[in-house]
Amino acid sequence: FIFLINCNQRATDFAKPEEVGMSSLRLRQLDTIVKEAVTRRDFPGAVLLVGRKGKVVYRKAFGESQWIPKPLVMEESMIFDLASLTKPIATATSIMILVEQGRLSLDEKVKDFILDFTPYVDENGQASEDARIWHLLTHTSGLPPYADVQEVEELFGRPCPEERLVSYIGRLKKNSRPGMVFQYSCLGYICLAHIL
Repeated sequence: FIFLINCNQRATDFAKPEEVGMSSLRLRQLDTIVKEAVTRRDFPGAVLLVGRKGKVVYRKAFGESQWIPKPLVMEESMIFDLASLTKPIATATSIMILVEQGRLSLDEKVKDFILDFTPYVDENGQASEDARIWHLLTHTSGLPPYADVQEVEELFGRPCPEERLVSYIGRLKKNSRPGMVFQYSCLGYICLAHIL
């Protein structure tokens, strides 16, 4: 179980909560809340980290990191794989903040940000309309789900420079017209991250 809010603090930048305008008493209430959830078995465990003004004011591990195949005690230093949670939590939210600020429109063409972003071409050679930002967000841009990792590494090395990867993704053959077919695509979110 994980909440990430302003997690740019280094683990060594500690301060007492009161030094940054927070209450130790109120932060201790987190102990009760999380312990009760672990006891109810809502989740195996959690690591909570609270930071403010560049300082860590609360960091604590609760419960276990796994139940199967055997229980393993949670540790503060454990690393969690967020996997595809970054798509809705970080990337989509960040895009929508830019939309809310008027700095980006969901209707803007992807090719205005990724010059090599080609349209879908049908069996008669006719190009479709251009994919828009909202198509990337909703997995309806026509992009395939993934790229051939081996091919990308052979072409651009590892790690692959972002500009080259995004250009490569933009040139990939599209599977459908924008807005017509839902196909979960990590590639679309790589493009959104680049646009951000």
